[in-house]
Parts: sequence; C-alpha cells; structure tokens
Amino acid sequence: MHAAAAEASAFLKETSAAYRRLLQPLLLNVTGLSLEQASRFDAIYLLGLRYLDRFFPDQLHVSDILGYFQETGYLLVSESEQLVIHENDDPGVQPYCIPVNIPGEIHIIMGPLKGWLDLETLCHELGHALSFLYADAGLPPEQIDFFQSGGLSESFAFLFQKICMSKEFIHEVLSVDSDLAQMISEIHEVKWLTLSRRYAAKLAIEGENFRQGHLQRGEQHYADTMQQETGFYYDPETYLFDLMPDFYTLDYYQAFLGSAAIEQYLKGVYGGRWYLEAEASGMLKQWWREGNSQDLSDFMKKKTGSPLHSGPFLRNVVAREQAAVHNFSF
Repeated sequence: MHAAAAEASAFLKETSAAYRRLLQPLLLNVTGLSLEQASRFDAIYLLGLRYLDRFFPDQLHVSDILGYFQETGYLLVSESEQLVIHENDDPGVQPYCIPVNIPGEIHIIMGPLKGWLDLETLCHELGHALSFLYADAGLPPEQIDFFQSGGLSESFAFLFQKICMSKEFIHEVLSVDSDLAQMISEIHEVKWLTLSRRYAAKLAIEGENFRQGHLQRGEQHYADTMQQETGFYYDPETYLFDLMPDFYTLDYYQAFLGSAAIEQYLKGVYGGRWYLEAEASGMLKQWWREGNSQDLSDFMKKKTGSPLHSGPFLRNVVAREQAAVHNFSF
C-alpha cells in the first residue's frame, strides 16, 4: 500500500504541468471559470460531458453498440441470456455490472443511452461483462468467483471505455464528423487525465492517513491535497463520503495504468485499430478464460512481459499534449 501511494505521488508530480496546460482552456471554455475559482462540483459537470450531448447521434441504441461488438467477435457467447442489459428510463440510475454466475449469467444495469457519458458507461460495463463471460467454467471457485483485487477487471473496463471515446470509433463507427470526433476525443483525453490524477491523489491521501492512523480524521489533509493536485476546491466535510471501501481507490488508479499498458501492447501487436482485428479479440478471450487466477501485476508480467508501471499512460499524456488543438467550439 505504501509503495503504491508513493508511486501515485510520483505520478502526480510527473503529470502536474501537462494536466494544467490541458485542463485550464477546457474548463474556461465550458464553465467560464479559472481553475482557482472552480470546485469539485464544477469538475463533476466538466467530466460529465453533458455539454457535448447535442453532438451525440440521435438514433443510437444499446443494440447498435452490442451489434458492433458482435460483428467484431466479442459477444459470441453460447446463449443470449448469458448477458442481460437492463436499460432503465431513469438517467440517475447507478450503472453496475453484476456477475450473478460467472460465466453463465451477467447483468448490466444502466440508464438510457442519451449521451457520451451513457456510452462510456455502457462500454465500461461491457468490459467487465466480457471478462466474466469468457471465463473458463471449469476453473476452481477461487479463480472464478473470488477477486484478488478489482484492478484487472477495471483495466478491461477502462480499455473498452477508451475504445468508444476514441476519434476513430466516434468517426468511423458512430458516423460523427471527423473534426467533431477529434474534439470530443481530445476532451475525453483531458477527462481521462483528470480522473487518473483524482484517484492518484486519493490514493496518496489514504496511504498517508492510514500510515499515521488518521484514516477517520483526515478531512483537512484530504481537502488540501485534493485542491493542490486537482486544482478544484474540495470541502473537508466530503472526506468520508469520498472514501472508498477496501482501498478500491488503489484498484482504480492501477487500472488506469493497466488499461494504458494493455492498449499499448495490443497496438504494438495488431496496430492502432487493434479492436477490429479478429486475432486481437481472440487474444483477449484467451486472457479472459483464465478468470481471476492472476492479479493485475502478475497478469502484466506474464501477458505483456512488462511490470505494471506508469510509462504507457505517461506517453499517452505527452502525445495528447503535443497533438492538442484546444479549439473547443460547443
């Protein structure tokens, strides 16, 4: 835990300057606020992407997204009832993937597909669901029903979330204008960096408060550190509300790194549009067959030949900053 918290602190230092250069133009354009004026509630609005929903395809349905992944080889399961998606009319419903019986019965709970955040939600939960659907039913219970951590499953969820918000997917699959797809994808990259830094900061805070025995009394350290690292004002009273059980903050932070490393590996083997390649889907299915037999760190070493580290994610940040246009027109 302490080593991971130290790594998160180093990650924050390495991404600090790029984060502010990328975030501030977007925040000002969307909210009219400088980072010094903004609170976590402004961050919630910014990252929710609802200001982009007028560019969302009008007639896009969950079945369209499922059909796309079916065509590319990811949903070829033996029985249709293995994956059940419950699309609730309430946009405020908490999205969730529920593996009732791995691999036999997986449910996704979500609200209506009306905007970009909803698309992210669907593809994120699909990433979880697919990693469960293809697990080998013959595995012992400890390798199929019990999770060493959530990091590996979250990495696959983030991987599929990133697919659906890439410029290529938005333009080629959703038929959105190329320049508009570029802008939406670029904004999502800023969101991705913002979220990764939020969880890195939370991990550093929880590690320090745990080390000092202040886990239940860390309000001010939380508020000060979150503002320092994210730029947004955080009320100290929200500390316990923001505290995740079972150190799941660690799983989320490592999943940002893991998904970037898995994506880099797949791109290196199958090219930039790796998710269109049958061989890539075949490799993922083989990985998923192993269920929860490995945690994220062991998985990375065995499958990609490299330990889990921040390098691939940091390279993405550098590439995004070099390519950024900052021509946000809503």
